[in-house]
Amino acid sequence: MFVDTSVAIALSASDSCGDRSTPRRQLPYSRFLDEEATVDVLGRLAEAGTAGGAVHDALVAAAAAHHQVPLATRDLRALRTYRAFDVEVVAIR
Repeated sequence: MFVDTSVAIALSASDSCGDRSTPRRQLPYSRFLDEEATVDVLGRLAEAGTAGGAVHDALVAAAAAHHQVPLATRDLRALRTYRAFDVEVVAIR
């Protein structure tokens, strides 16, 4: 199983529009951070001075790392953030 960042972005956009059912029905699995992992991520974000869109990238990476699943992405600009969370990254070209 891979974490696909384009799906995560689609899910985030859908959530902001209030239609939460469509993307989740299409995803076979969802992965979330538990409370302890969330606190850890927030601390790491603050220490690294991570802000803006990189926060989303970091949350996706943290969820993938927490559940030990590779992260598939076309977003090469986010590789540094993903790797900071010790997640296996598969770059799709």
